[in-house]
Amino acid sequence: MTSGTTTRHRLMMQECDCGTCPPTWVRRRGKSRRYTEPVTLVGALEFEEAASRPGMVENHRTCLLAMVCEVDRVLKTMSWDDLGHPEAGLALVMFAGELASAVRHDEFRVQLPPGLVADCEQTVTAATQAAAECLAEVVDGIRSLVALE
Repeated sequence: MTSGTTTRHRLMMQECDCGTCPPTWVRRRGKSRRYTEPVTLVGALEFEEAASRPGMVENHRTCLLAMVCEVDRVLKTMSWDDLGHPEAGLALVMFAGELASAVRHDEFRVQLPPGLVADCEQTVTAATQAAAECLAEVVDGIRSLVALE
């Protein structure tokens, strides 16, 4: 098996136009060719060979980084009252949380290259900051509306 090649899991993109919807890890059951059971990154890593894990983590990190870039773009082009902001922020938090769980000390960290772990930690931090910006703008908008009353 080559590094990054998985036997039972795939990171699947949802059909969306916004670019901020997270992909989902899905598992195929038995000998089926269809990937139908959604799982977390940690859930997928548990059932794959150790050689596959760094590639899977890097794939997740790359997708998260793309989401951060898209959310940054959205924040610059949309008004504060757009309802997509909290949704995008929450999606970032959830997807970043999966990556953070995978690289914590009691999970798969020791099986991953130190450089990849560092890159993952930086990406999780960037995602958390972008998510906070999404949610902070909503709070500011609500405060402004309350002040008008």
